Amino acid sequence: MTKTLVIGHRFTLHRASSARVIAVSATALWLLVCVMAAAFPLRAQQSASLPAPRVRMVTVEKDVNLEVLDWGGTGRPLILLQGLGGVAHDYDKFAPQFTAHYHVYGITRRGFGDSSEPTPSAANYSAERLGKDILIVIQSLKLDRPVLTGQSIAGEELSWIGTFHPDQVAGLIYLEAVDSYSFYDPAQTDMVMDMVDVRHEIDTFEASEPLSAVVLGRIRDSAAALAKSAGRMADNVAESGTQGDPALPPIGLAVKFGEEKFTSVHAPMLAIMACPHDFSQLALQNPKGAALLKTRDQARCTEQIESLKAHNPSAQVVVLRNADHQVVRTNEADVVRAMQAFLAKLQ
Repeated sequence: MTKTLVIGHRFTLHRASSARVIAVSATALWLLVCVMAAAFPLRAQQSASLPAPRVRMVTVEKDVNLEVLDWGGTGRPLILLQGLGGVAHDYDKFAPQFTAHYHVYGITRRGFGDSSEPTPSAANYSAERLGKDILIVIQSLKLDRPVLTGQSIAGEELSWIGTFHPDQVAGLIYLEAVDSYSFYDPAQTDMVMDMVDVRHEIDTFEASEPLSAVVLGRIRDSAAALAKSAGRMADNVAESGTQGDPALPPIGLAVKFGEEKFTSVHAPMLAIMACPHDFSQLALQNPKGAALLKTRDQARCTEQIESLKAHNPSAQVVVLRNADHQVVRTNEADVVRAMQAFLAKLQ
């Protein structure tokens, strides 16, 4: 039985019989939501009253080292992962809230911060490669079944490990990290993944695969999916009044084009999600566009919740209404409370 906690002005607990839960920003709105969130970075100045974490570098591949922070503490290991462009130090203020009962670590993924920066390519930044990096750190530090907590794009690392190596972790916590990159819903499609599929079909065709109804059908279906998802993105950008789309740097694009399609994980999971997201800043400039996007966002994340329930019956979900993508920044107390309740029940 899945439990869904909805937080607005009050707490309401809902029980669903079919259960699994997904929390997520609309795929078509993903870039817009992330850009809005980027205007308010999570990172805070290190307070003089907070202990500085121990810093070490862990080798995960030839010439590739990751920055690993250790905030100390006792108990089960808890690893914190940031979103695209984030670093482990973003959690300097947040991590100490768990050290009384857990040993807290943070990892800065390859390509960012003080970690090594391999050449941007889908192979160097694929979900599998990033997931293996986390496993190597776990093994290097000799951690016994830690709990992984990830913000935003870190959901793909969590889902890769939860899909292929669930025995290595005790649980997974998704902080606004349930989206197409972590739990793919074919009914909704995703523009980047659809682009990857089209590219794959073109490469296959160029490799002189015999032309057949099957090949033509795959090309037709992948092109139709891309037309749908790209059209939805174009409509959202036009109707929201934004000027073009946010350009990702090469490493960001490599991460996006290295995504995989996951549907379920085999480890206990908690998803903390904003649904709908906070569009108040956009509303100051374009009230009509913000209202339209909020309506679409609400419909989108609601559909994804149902999809998550269908594939992950034991998942727990906390829904934060009108919250920012950076839920730790805007709803820290809610996040801490939900995480502590989840952690306390893990075996």
